Amino acid sequence: MAKKIGIVTHYGVHNHGAQLQLYALLKILRSKGYSANALQFKKDYRFMDSEAEKKYSVSLKSVPFYLKYFKTNGLKKTFFNIKKKQIFDSFRQMNNVLGEKYEDFDGDLIIIGSDEVFSFETGVTDAFWGRNTKCKNITAYSASFGPTNLQEICDKGLEDYVKQSVNNFICASARDVNTKKILENLWNKTIPLTCDPVILYGYKNEISAFQKTSQKYILLYSYDKNMNTAEEINMIRNIAQKLSLPIYSVGFYHSWCDKNFNASPLELLGWFKNAEYVVTDTFHGTVISLISESDFATFIRGNSNKLVNLLSEYGLEKRIFTDADNCLNILDSTIDYKTINCQLENYRQKSFEYLDSLLSKL
Repeated sequence: MAKKIGIVTHYGVHNHGAQLQLYALLKILRSKGYSANALQFKKDYRFMDSEAEKKYSVSLKSVPFYLKYFKTNGLKKTFFNIKKKQIFDSFRQMNNVLGEKYEDFDGDLIIIGSDEVFSFETGVTDAFWGRNTKCKNITAYSASFGPTNLQEICDKGLEDYVKQSVNNFICASARDVNTKKILENLWNKTIPLTCDPVILYGYKNEISAFQKTSQKYILLYSYDKNMNTAEEINMIRNIAQKLSLPIYSVGFYHSWCDKNFNASPLELLGWFKNAEYVVTDTFHGTVISLISESDFATFIRGNSNKLVNLLSEYGLEKRIFTDADNCLNILDSTIDYKTINCQLENYRQKSFEYLDSLLSKL
């Protein structure tokens, strides 16, 4: 009988990167003969306003939130996101992503990660720290604290919580230097860096399956709450005008773009592959650009902990832009993907060695 592995990550968010990293880890574990699913759990939102939980719940108490959302965002954006939810629900169901509830799981191993599972931005979720579980083996793979730093952990009085939690782990790896340093400070153990599951899996077959299209466009991949200031809109429009290309927003609705497209997590890979240029401000937008060999430029916001770290791993700090002229110069410069692919493959090998070593403990 196959050994059971439960994955604790952000399984329910309508975010392509979050779904792709989960799907990637599931594909890898299942290919190795394990029975693997994402465990379902309730998130804590104590550090957010009262609207946060209503946003992510589907119940009568969430109705006022969605009515307000409709009034604020309008018909097109609302229906875009309704369709997006349907696409993501279908993707999770078709690929048998979700398993049992976290508190009921009594399998062989719980893997926490990847993504920002250690972030305390919203609240303190016990499942992200392997607490209150029947499972005896708990680990973290390429986990990230995201924007959370050590000072914030201390300010919130969560040092002991973290220390007590990780002391129950059999081992752990980090996705970025910030996370590595925090864990090493509070756990007093050497923490290896491993790559995000999207890079680990690579999606080579899925990407190669998309045929080149005749459409030429700049792909914007940015959360719909971002890239909406007059300065940002004008910046990207100026770039598009100089390049004589339309702007396509895929996965998130931006009314000012020439076209908006919904896409499943796997379909998004094709949009990246076929884009003339990619402009993004997200971690996984940058990761997908790398594995699809896209010409891209990345805008840094409050996510510098993970994004600057990611780009520096491949010597691509110069892909960061701050204004339109800067972005144009970046897009006009080529990326040596022969070298990048070698670096990606070396990182994959190192990360697979860690994962295989971890699985050998079962």
